[in-house]
Parts: sequence; structure tokens; C-alpha cells
Amino acid sequence: MNRILHYQLSLDVLRHDEKLKGRSIIQIEGESEDSTLFFLLYHELKVLEIRLKQGALLSFEQEIKTVQTNYQVNEIKVFLPQGDIDELEIKYEGTISGYESIFPYIKDSLSPEFSILRNDCLVYPILAKANEESIRLGILNEFHYDIYVTVPMPYVVASGGRFIGVEKTPQFQTYHYKSHRKMWRIDICVAKYQIIETESIRLFVFEEDVKRTYEKVILELNRVFELFEQRFGCCERVVPFSIIEIKEGFGSQAGEDYLLMEEHGFKEGEYDHTHLYHEIGHGWNPRVNHEMRKTRFFDEAFASYFEAIAIKKFYGITRYEEKMESYRQSFLQRVQYDRLNLEPICDYGQYNISYNSYTKGPFVLAALESLMGEATFNRFIQLLIQTSKKHPIDFNDFQKLAENVLSYDLSTFMNDWIYGKEALDALIKRYFDGEGQR
Repeated sequence: MNRILHYQLSLDVLRHDEKLKGRSIIQIEGESEDSTLFFLLYHELKVLEIRLKQGALLSFEQEIKTVQTNYQVNEIKVFLPQGDIDELEIKYEGTISGYESIFPYIKDSLSPEFSILRNDCLVYPILAKANEESIRLGILNEFHYDIYVTVPMPYVVASGGRFIGVEKTPQFQTYHYKSHRKMWRIDICVAKYQIIETESIRLFVFEEDVKRTYEKVILELNRVFELFEQRFGCCERVVPFSIIEIKEGFGSQAGEDYLLMEEHGFKEGEYDHTHLYHEIGHGWNPRVNHEMRKTRFFDEAFASYFEAIAIKKFYGITRYEEKMESYRQSFLQRVQYDRLNLEPICDYGQYNISYNSYTKGPFVLAALESLMGEATFNRFIQLLIQTSKKHPIDFNDFQKLAENVLSYDLSTFMNDWIYGKEALDALIKRYFDGEGQR
């Protein structure tokens, strides 16, 4: 089976109106069984040429295909000469307009105000065919990268990798980032950013939010990092850790060594910065395999509960209860809309209802901390993270490690909260029985 080991990705952004020009040199491991390779790009990107490492042009075909309703991709079939293929160069160009009709946050586009380019929009070639399973495996492929992004002055390129440098000409500048370690995605943002650096954090901030960042955001970041490190140990974050402000509605997300944060995380308001707690909380997520990841329990349930923990620490028990109440209300709204949301957490991936991990998921961890006590719960989370560094964990590991620190059989707890629906009574009864039918 073929897989991509390394990208050298060169992109021209905003130099040619709102057209993207790309050049991707791809190192590949493996052998092709039928003298062909398949790549995918965004459907508005057109391949211009493909070459071997030695410079010889290769024949290829490209076709726009629909994988699911409104989800279109450009499938490129490359015809290979005999022998192993270890490196290809693909040149392409076109526009990006997102997949907002399918995925609300994937509004990726090229704009003088703000541009964002992510693998969600296939802005660089992935090794896959135009079907859901192949795309899933292709996107999850881990690789190293070097990226070079050229933009007009005075635009700044922000990315999650290690900043190597910038080459400037009178009109343009090229930013170079390099992966810290193997990654499964590349995220690139372009705007007229102001860069703020502390000893441990690098922030890319819109100009109107610079003052607020100095006054409040840095304080919030420092104290939430300190809280989570005190409770759950040090996470393996790089220094400086990058935080990139993005436009509202594009979807905050955490990467391995960085996070993308929507504007509301930088705006005024007593509690607005609590959204940062959630994204920072992802730094203490245990590592899981893809099947477990589809439930989103081990990332989003953890980050949501850690956000609530930070709110309780910094703003008090009333605010914590309000936050947990908001999770519960959101979950109940989903249940009322579709009873499929009553399915157990272990089946969230199977039924594609993993968004419930954001809302029901935190109550699993809250119930477990109530059972264990804070000190034992902290030790459990630390053990979970350390174990997952050796091998991806699953719900069986979750139970075994919890039982190890608690010296208590948790079969009933797991059946109630993870494998069954019994614990739903604790969430639903208060609303439907306690306050009347709704």
C-alpha cells in the first residue's frame, strides 16, 4: 500500500487575484500494483502537469467526481512507468470556495480580508480515490512537510508548523514553515496579522484585537495552561505554541502544536475567553485509533469537560453549573429533534452522531470525577495520556485504567454511561419529569 511520507508544498496566494497556484513535491513509500496512482484535489483546482523526480513528464487524467451529495473532488489518475516511484511533482491552480453546503465550518476561500487553506478542502494532493473510505484513509495519512507560501506585502502567513523564516522582495514575501513531527494535516491562514510573542506562545492576531490580546487573552492562556498542567501533567506542546485567530464561523480547532481560534475568543466580555479553554484542553487528549476517534469522546468530551473545570476554577461553581447546564440543554434539543441521539456513546461513530460527545460526553467525566475524587481523577487522566503514548487506547483501556487507580469494578458505570442508555435518565428526567413534559 502506498503512503505519503513528505510534502514540499509551494503555494502562491493572492498574487493572481483570488487564484491559487500550487506546486507539491511528494515523497511516496510503497509500490503501485497496477502502474497507476490516484490523487484527490479540491474540485476547482486543475492539475497542469505531473513529473517524476528525474524531470520526466507523466501522463494523467483528471475528472470531477461526486462522492456524496454536493461533495465534489478532482480525481487524478497518474500513469506510472515501470519501477518504483518515490517522488512526484504536481503543479496545479484554481480557486477555493469551501464546502459550506455540506460542512458548515469549511468556508475555506481566498479573500483579501482573510484566507484559510486546510486539507478539509483538499488544497494539496492526497493519495486517495474518489470514495469515502479511501478519502478517510488518505486524509489520516501522517507525514512531514515543508511549506512555502508566497503572499503580497503586507500579508502575513500563519501556520502551525515550526517557523523557519521569511524571504522578502519589495512586493512579495515567502513564508517557510516546517513540521515539528509527523502530522496528518496542514493548516494555512493569510491575513494582515499582527504577531505577538511571549516566552511560550506565538499569537497571530487581527489588528483590532491586539490591545485586548495584550490586556486579557495572554493572561487567560497562561493561567489555563498552568491549571491543566497542575492537574494533568505537562503536555508535549512545542514552544512557542502557535495560536491563530480566524474569522467567525470558520470553526475553531486544535492541531498538534497549534490552535485556530475564532474571533470571539479575542473579543471583550467577561466569559468570552472561556472558548480558549476548550481548545487548549485538547492538549490533554489521549491518543486513540480512528475507530475510537469517530466517537469524538476522547477528544471533544475531554475538551468540553476540561473547559468546565477551568470555568469552575476561575469563575466559581455557579458558572460551572451553568456551563454544564448548557451542555445538557444542547443534548436534549438533539434528542427531541431525533431519537437516534439516544444511542450509547460507544456507537456514536457508527451512527454519525459524534457531536453528542461535546454535550453528553462531559457528564461521563463529571460522574467519574465525582466517584473518584479530584486527586484520583487527575491521576487517572495522567495515566490515560501516558498509556496512549505507547499504544492508542479504547474504551476497554479507559475502564481498566480507571479501575486500577480506583481499585473498584466499573462495569456498571461503563454499561450505564458508555455501552448503554441507563445514565440518560439522569440527564432527561430533570427536564421531562421535574419540569413537566416539553
